[in-house]
Amino acid sequence: MTQRTRRRRTTGAVLLDVVFAIGIVATGAAALYGLMPTIYHSQALGNQQTKAVQLGGRMVENLQMLPPVNLNADVLTQLNLIDPGQTGSTLTFSKIPLDDSARYSPSTALPSGTGVMTLSSLAGGAVKANITITWKSPFGTRTYTTGTVVGGYR
Repeated sequence: MTQRTRRRRTTGAVLLDVVFAIGIVATGAAALYGLMPTIYHSQALGNQQTKAVQLGGRMVENLQMLPPVNLNADVLTQLNLIDPGQTGSTLTFSKIPLDDSARYSPSTALPSGTGVMTLSSLAGGAVKANITITWKSPFGTRTYTTGTVVGGYR
């Protein structure tokens, strides 16, 4: 075999390796590009869940500063913790800014966000508050629920 024939075979093998490597890189790039919408939606859902947890935690903190006798619609409306004009034990706080500096409420922080608080009396004068925050995400309707007991059962 002459030196010229060896050089052609080596050059052809290198060219074949380069074409093969480009194909592998292109396949990897296409797979990553195909995952981008899923990554974006997962990140958006994570951000929304974080906001819902923050809103629920803020409401629980506000309620825990009150005595149990003040957990009623009149007092909570005066303290600007629930939407105005409500009575009963199921109360909404969708448009109430839980953070005055950022005007951070369920309806502004989350897409189609709503906040509902359900109060129920317990023995010993304690009050149980269930907080539910609901919103629309790229994957459907999502809900975060938390709560606290104010009063005798702490």
